[in-house]
Amino acid sequence: MISGLPSGDLERYQQRLLTRESELRRSIGQEDPSAPDAEFHSAHLERDLHELQEIDAALERIGAGTYGFCLRCGKPLDRARLELFPAARFDICCMEYEEAEHEHAPLRPSGA
Repeated sequence: MISGLPSGDLERYQQRLLTRESELRRSIGQEDPSAPDAEFHSAHLERDLHELQEIDAALERIGAGTYGFCLRCGKPLDRARLELFPAARFDICCMEYEEAEHEHAPLRPSGA
């Protein structure tokens, strides 16, 4: 599957992803886990690491030619969604389904 986005749009999204990736890597490198508000920093670091994973996955999809398509249903992602969140993996309907599915998923023991 080749991305259905014009190459100019694809390059712009890729640049936005790379810029954000760089910002996150800088931020993660500045985190101090021994700071007095370590719990806040830990939650912030976890959120940044998750976003970085999403960005890395989006950059891989660009390289594979699958960027801009929902990973669940395969339909093209709405450009407005990509503008808001260039690392989006799912269209709105599938995202709601995924969230509902994970909300009701049983907790797994660590290492499982």
